Amino acid sequence: MEPESGAFWLVRILGTVMKMRILLAALLTAAACGCAGQRVRVSGYLDRQDALSVPPGASVYVVENKEPANRLFDREVALKLEKLLEREGLDPAGRDEAAFLLFYSYGIGGAQTFTESAPLYSSNVATSTGPQGYSYSGWDVGGSVTHVPYTRTVYRKWLVIELVDGAAYRADGEKRPLWVGEASSTDRSTDLRDEINCMLVAAFAYFGEDTGKEVIVYIKANDPRVKDVTDF
Repeated sequence: MEPESGAFWLVRILGTVMKMRILLAALLTAAACGCAGQRVRVSGYLDRQDALSVPPGASVYVVENKEPANRLFDREVALKLEKLLEREGLDPAGRDEAAFLLFYSYGIGGAQTFTESAPLYSSNVATSTGPQGYSYSGWDVGGSVTHVPYTRTVYRKWLVIELVDGAAYRADGEKRPLWVGEASSTDRSTDLRDEINCMLVAAFAYFGEDTGKEVIVYIKANDPRVKDVTDF
């Protein structure tokens, strides 16, 4: 058998390099789509006319929703809120004596579908003629990239927390928020039960604060605060 020509081995090497480039691009795309954790949008609002002051150890009562769609899930959220309040150094107390009352609501918005494109890589085949007329084929480095359209459907999950003055609410039954915290996340999942944990942790990162604008909070999958609020 005739030994392969130098051109043959050059084509083989170039083909290997091209394949590695394609594999690396695929891995980077997968990593970008499968990042661990959650990206949460948070906004905090303060009543400018009544400066909020929540001293350490202040009593806060979590007011459960009267007619939730799922009573058991709603109770879970209330218990998680109580745990987060304790972590803030506050004292969950009874409704009739609490200095502050905390109301909450949550839900999933309608589906949103987007059309995007993904790169599809292809390579050219190069042919080289070796000694005595033998032909050798391999991958060339030229190639091309074609962008293929695809659709992506996402869902918006949201959480709203309101802190009100307990004495004022008991006096007239009117809810006047001293602080409002909003959190939301958008992805392909419809599992509110899991993602409510990230939104709660993100919202409490700015508990009692006015953020001035929407801020982005990145919650990692192994965040100890998420584990703490999950194991209630």
